[in-house]
Amino acid sequence: RTIVIHPGISRRNVKKKIDSKSINILFAGVWFERKGGIVLLRAHHELKKKYKNLRLTILGPIPKYVNLKNSEIIQHDFVSYQRLLNEFYPSADIFVLVPPRVEGYGLVVLEAMSFGIPCVVSNIGALPEMVQNENNGLIVKPGSVTSLKKALERLIRDRNFRKRLGKNARQRYLQKFTISKRSSNE
Repeated sequence: RTIVIHPGISRRNVKKKIDSKSINILFAGVWFERKGGIVLLRAHHELKKKYKNLRLTILGPIPKYVNLKNSEIIQHDFVSYQRLLNEFYPSADIFVLVPPRVEGYGLVVLEAMSFGIPCVVSNIGALPEMVQNENNGLIVKPGSVTSLKKALERLIRDRNFRKRLGKNARQRYLQKFTISKRSSNE
């Protein structure tokens, strides 16, 4: 018999998000290209033409050839873990991690879920074990700008759907991915 024991993260109280007219998309990853950052930038570029209230925050270094100088994209090479937990997750409406080829686990997805944020992930590695398509997030085709754009547009346009997926993300985290759940092997 094989049992998968997922890494757990500390149970946390979620600070209430501030409702704003902006839709805040968050991407966090040290390996920008490997984690799907280029795919996200392309999808964001297309969506920004239609949705002026869209805001993208990138946490982690980006390659030198990526020029964000004249864009409205917020980017930080590094933020402290406390700032991530206290500022960036609570203000995010959607979390994106869409590696085009490979992904070990994607702990940031669990962290986003713990804050009740719906996640858009690619169908790679353990990501589909965390995110259940149409239940607590959306799963897209790896490396596909079109697939990511459609998923994001659906979440942007349908606030109730986004909130339902976020609520379900928080519940899935509590039921399966806390440290106490990991330790009890439930």
